[in-house]
Amino acid sequence: MAFLAMPGPASMRPVQTYGAYSYPTMPTYGGYARPAYSAFGQISQPSPLLGTRRVITTASRATPSQAPVYYTMPNNPLKIGATFPNFEVQTTKGDFLLHDWMTADESMPWTVFFSHPADFTPVCTTELGACHNRAAQFAKLGAKLIGVSCDDVEQHHAWSIDVLARAKAEGTELNFPIIADKSRAIVTELGMLDPEEKNAAGLPLPARALVILLGTTVKLTLLYPATTGRNFDEVLRVLVSLQLTANNGLATPVDWKYNERVIVGPPVKTEDAKAKFEDFQMETLPSGKQYLRSVKCPESGRKAP
Repeated sequence: MAFLAMPGPASMRPVQTYGAYSYPTMPTYGGYARPAYSAFGQISQPSPLLGTRRVITTASRATPSQAPVYYTMPNNPLKIGATFPNFEVQTTKGDFLLHDWMTADESMPWTVFFSHPADFTPVCTTELGACHNRAAQFAKLGAKLIGVSCDDVEQHHAWSIDVLARAKAEGTELNFPIIADKSRAIVTELGMLDPEEKNAAGLPLPARALVILLGTTVKLTLLYPATTGRNFDEVLRVLVSLQLTANNGLATPVDWKYNERVIVGPPVKTEDAKAKFEDFQMETLPSGKQYLRSVKCPESGRKAP
């Protein structure tokens, strides 16, 4: 659970309740007005992405005092740093606990998890074909792929034939497993439903979520609407950036491409950067502050996988 510190004793705080959760409202200049778990105004649809949400009233007001009070809030399973849920899954390559599969091979510590609205759908068919054809590139980076779609395993196998034919690939199986989620339990718990896009039965379609994990820890989340296909060349670029910059004080700048210069982060001292990296440069800016520093791209980021 996440914790939120707010001034004043709990007895002074207006509280609203939804199901098992009780929340205070957020302090504003005129009193207490916004939900503690959101700064986006009044909201009412439940979703794990932003906590359990509902409309909150502001009838009671209070004046903050000095002592902070801590309130618990539901976890967002897709936030950076979160531990991904350990679902027990049925897939096209067997049944397993997700954490066991994610951590089974030490040479492949990274996972790219992505969701699809349904089998035998046009955009998903093009995406799965792209993933199949790029699986070897992801493997070079120590990353494995796994998808989830809201149909059963039998349907997934049948759909795979279409995917492979469209991708001009040989064989009868994709290079990665697809999780069966006909009940929508997984995509619902992960907050992946797109309320604006519905299927023929009027049910919300799962959005095109993509999560990159190291072990079982979320390192990146992308969320596309059901109508927008993902760019898996961009996913590869992002994965290279994550690995290139991990725990070494570097960052990739805007529109970064393979082999381009990378940024030295603020925590790294200039003398350390000069000693550790190649071709250190400091940009001169109008403020006179010396903070925009760059170095030659390290070897691991010089070529596309």
